[in-house]
Amino acid sequence: MPRAGFPGGAAENAVLRDAARGIGALRDAEVLLATHDRLFPEGGDTPLRARLQARLAAAQTDPAQAAQLAAFRAAMAGVLARSAEWQVTGKDARILAEGLTRTRARARLAMDRARRSGDEEAMHDWRKRIKDIWYQSRLFAPVWPEGMAPLTQAADDLGEALGHHHDLAVFRATLGQIARALPAPLPADLCLTADTRACEAQTTLAADAFARGARLLAGDPGAVAAQWVDWWRLWRG
Repeated sequence: MPRAGFPGGAAENAVLRDAARGIGALRDAEVLLATHDRLFPEGGDTPLRARLQARLAAAQTDPAQAAQLAAFRAAMAGVLARSAEWQVTGKDARILAEGLTRTRARARLAMDRARRSGDEEAMHDWRKRIKDIWYQSRLFAPVWPEGMAPLTQAADDLGEALGHHHDLAVFRATLGQIARALPAPLPADLCLTADTRACEAQTTLAADAFARGARLLAGDPGAVAAQWVDWWRLWRG
């Protein structure tokens, strides 16, 4: 869907999304190990940690990784070069109002879907919408630094919490894959402990996230957008 005032926005977003996917394996390997260490703060080189370390080492030394990183850099350079020619069309106030309203409405809808379903895909989609609000609040920071700072921080904190929730989901899915890997399956009690801790952490994060989301997304999206636009008009003079 094209962005308000920027018809090419969807295409550029697709370039960024596809570029990020190309380096996803290395990121996932790093996140899996970090997630394990959060779940087992007591430390210890368990068979599970050793296997996750091996996955990370394999990802880091994969010959394809260099090509993927090069493709990522090239994609980012292309976006940066094209950005100098980007043009926004239409009236500023209308573009801002439409964009802010749409972003907030999508975030509220995503939160409602996540609350109803509770599944990981819905939670992950909600995180994307919260990140959109975070980006917008950062762009509005010069308009009212003291007023926008708490909103930016709240969106950042919520996005991070939902990111950890997603990391735990990836951890649990990967745990199921490597637990049965031959020739040395992982001990059943270790896998059960890891999965139980991850599940409990997800439950805690979700409850906190919905409370944070209710506060951050309170109010009618159109009315909130109109307030932001009013602040922008005062700042612009």
